[in-house]
Amino acid sequence: MKRKQLWVLTSAVGAALITVALLTATAGAGTGRQFFYQSAKRPIPDAPNGGGVIDKLFLRGSARIADMNIGIRIDHTADADLNIYLVSPKGKFVELSTDNGGAGNDYGDGRNDCRGARYAVFNDEAGRSIRQGSAPFVPGHFRPQTPLSALDGDRIGGIWRLMVLDDDARDTGTIGCFAMGVVLR
Repeated sequence: MKRKQLWVLTSAVGAALITVALLTATAGAGTGRQFFYQSAKRPIPDAPNGGGVIDKLFLRGSARIADMNIGIRIDHTADADLNIYLVSPKGKFVELSTDNGGAGNDYGDGRNDCRGARYAVFNDEAGRSIRQGSAPFVPGHFRPQTPLSALDGDRIGGIWRLMVLDDDARDTGTIGCFAMGVVLR
């Protein structure tokens, strides 16, 4: 099957900049890989005030997913408070990370946006699980707690959600970037 290269950007950042960031953060990047991202400051409310936030990417297309990696950049003062999920347009939940990182800070480092940041990357082919990592989960790739391959074969089109829940009232944080590297068939 022939794969198409397509750029869909939801921010004013140039395509070349996000390409460099995800190519260094994802394994197997190359022909057929498409990049999508949302760069926005989204506060993560503490448990008694709602406990979470959803960041969204709206993607168009009917192609099916062959492989997917997720990159995130989150500032938070205690990563073990966070439960992070990817929710597909069909409502499938993929648990990326729950209560990992101990008292360490952040997922990724650098600026808390999609420019200049090093992402914490979730990749099924990674050599170690996110449970084996430590905050800020860079450099390198980590297997999510639920394999992203659960989404293989699904269509790319629709609203993708990054859901971040904070289950402790003492610490706060902000989502700065939600990025996807996808190979479509």
